[in-house]
Amino acid sequence: MMKDNGCIRSGGMRPAGLVAAAIVFCLVAPPGAGAGELPVSLYPPDSWIETGDLCTLQVRVNDVVDSVSCMEIFIRFDPALLEVETAGEGRLYEESPFTTFFDWDLVAPDTVSAIDCVLGYRTCVITPGELVRFVFRGIADGKAAVRLTTVRLWDVDRAPLITEISGGANVQIGNVTGENPEVPPRGFLANHPNPFNPSTSILLFIPSDGMESGGTLKTRLSIFDSRGALVRLLFDGPAAPGINRFAWDGRNDSGADVASGIYYATARTGTEVYERKLVVVR
Repeated sequence: MMKDNGCIRSGGMRPAGLVAAAIVFCLVAPPGAGAGELPVSLYPPDSWIETGDLCTLQVRVNDVVDSVSCMEIFIRFDPALLEVETAGEGRLYEESPFTTFFDWDLVAPDTVSAIDCVLGYRTCVITPGELVRFVFRGIADGKAAVRLTTVRLWDVDRAPLITEISGGANVQIGNVTGENPEVPPRGFLANHPNPFNPSTSILLFIPSDGMESGGTLKTRLSIFDSRGALVRLLFDGPAAPGINRFAWDGRNDSGADVASGIYYATARTGTEVYERKLVVVR
């Protein structure tokens, strides 16, 4: 898929090996990534969805790599538990002022791949930021491992970069029974879709460690804007261990639609606090 973002320069070469075949590459980096961290990783490292639900995984790059022109990536997953729905260009390339080339493909039953590149002489995107995202659907109960197997990056001069990658991510699908169910060892807060318009589903997982059967925790789920001001109180009451689902319709406590931008969902459960960044796109 060719996308014209308003090319400023032209006449550059694509790196050798980057053919118009389907190869996916995604990178992103959280703010403040340090020099000691591996530059490329999957995020989030742990997810929990119900069978039939969608799960979005990003590939992130931190600022150990200061800029990227082109990239290739291969990801392996468990086809008995997950199937690939789609892949999308990440925001670094999506918001680039240059023309970009992006394509992806399921190259094997257990492997998805893709390519992205800014076209033109000495063009690049500046990291950190999201380069690509993959959307999987859970098709059976179990714990699915998703692994980065090959990552290739090129710098502004189309020279290959040496890149280290993290192990990958785990997606827990549905309920697992037995003596040792594989459930997340800690609580977390997630949502889908993200970015979204007009609404999103928020999932809060509360671990049951040390809680009596049938016990609950006082839980408060709030939405704040980027300045820390309260936008919406979504829930204030008892919540049971396991998965708790909430919906945010993109409105504030007065019922008005919030503006496009970054918001933060914060869940306080007992002594634990979980946070999730939400992106509203109008």
